[in-house]
Amino acid sequence: MAASNYSLQTYIVASGGNPQGPYLIPPSFSPQTPLTALLINVLSVAGSGASPNSCGISPTGQNVDFSLQWVTLPASQQVYAQISVSPAHVYSDKPADRQTLLTSFIAFCAALQDMELTSKPPCLILGGSAVIANQVAGALPLRVDEILAYYYGFTPASNYIDLQPGMRLRVETGSYQFVSAASALNAFTTQSQACYNVCRNSNQQLYLNPYLNALTVSITPTSPPQVGNIVDLAALGSRRYFRLIYPSPMNNPVTIYAQPGLSQNVTLLGADTPTDLANATSNYLSTKTCSTASPGNRPIICAYFTGRTTVVPEIPVSYLRQLLYVPVGTTIQNLLDIYNVLQPDQVIPCLSSFAFYRNAAAALNVPNGPSQSYIQQLVSFATNTVSVPIPNSSGSLTQWDLPLVKGDSLSWNWN
Repeated sequence: MAASNYSLQTYIVASGGNPQGPYLIPPSFSPQTPLTALLINVLSVAGSGASPNSCGISPTGQNVDFSLQWVTLPASQQVYAQISVSPAHVYSDKPADRQTLLTSFIAFCAALQDMELTSKPPCLILGGSAVIANQVAGALPLRVDEILAYYYGFTPASNYIDLQPGMRLRVETGSYQFVSAASALNAFTTQSQACYNVCRNSNQQLYLNPYLNALTVSITPTSPPQVGNIVDLAALGSRRYFRLIYPSPMNNPVTIYAQPGLSQNVTLLGADTPTDLANATSNYLSTKTCSTASPGNRPIICAYFTGRTTVVPEIPVSYLRQLLYVPVGTTIQNLLDIYNVLQPDQVIPCLSSFAFYRNAAAALNVPNGPSQSYIQQLVSFATNTVSVPIPNSSGSLTQWDLPLVKGDSLSWNWN
């Protein structure tokens, strides 16, 4: 029987092989035998042009798993999106199949964004592509180390992440400490920290700082633009997409480089179309240079943070009923460790009312048609923690490595 909550388990479906989990299993996830397509229903995203005979997305190119069609509710005639996920990879534990599923999801999201930006009459409401992507991510069975890639486009191998409204950037600057010409203490040292909110306007464009964005302050740009503080970020303007990317290697703390810039500093890429963002990212990763936008589009933003600056995206969560911003990648284990030195399996019995919730829509197998509900869904943890080797790695994972996403809530009372 399908669980009404999120749960964590070793396998996606019954398997005779070695565990490849742990996986976060969504509410109402109940694979049919033989395995059939996973259907995910999303309400309230249809534009005026959406209908069962138009605006669909079919598997093509790198997307071999995801399709979208529009379905009409007989009672209300409301049109909703139904996303079908092929059974070929979504139920599989094999590492190659997991990578194929992620590649398909990335391509599917790009097709959604293109649909929202270009379809006439509109097939999606403004922001509809982001809503669908978020709800699909919340309805897929994902290994815990896959989750951030689906929610935030976090790609550790390439050192980048996509910014979203509600995030904030924690910026840590470094000043150079000069003691004497021959001193081993000459080095960059921590100077200060500042936090900048990622905002969104009604045109679905992202920007930094509502107040400064409303001003008409202009700054003579460098080439490429450099970011010294929030006024420089605000002067960059708004774009539909922003991507934060780290170069590799970066400057060490001692050497003063004659030509610092894109190739050694944290860089911000911004674009108005997914194609421009993908091209800018590919160009940066291969050449460490900026690229130009497609004809007719606004210029691609390609700006780097000056000096030896570190930039960390943070997300808001509720921790013990208080708002807390944590770096992307923070896990349940990390939050428990704030108060405890014991392992979670030893700590949880000492806590009453331990509860972890994740915001999600009731998108799978909903009786009597799709539900409008978007609520905090309880995440149920296994009684006994199993440590599972990470495929193609020397590390391992447990259920307590579950990463937080924006809006998560963790609370308990002490016994």
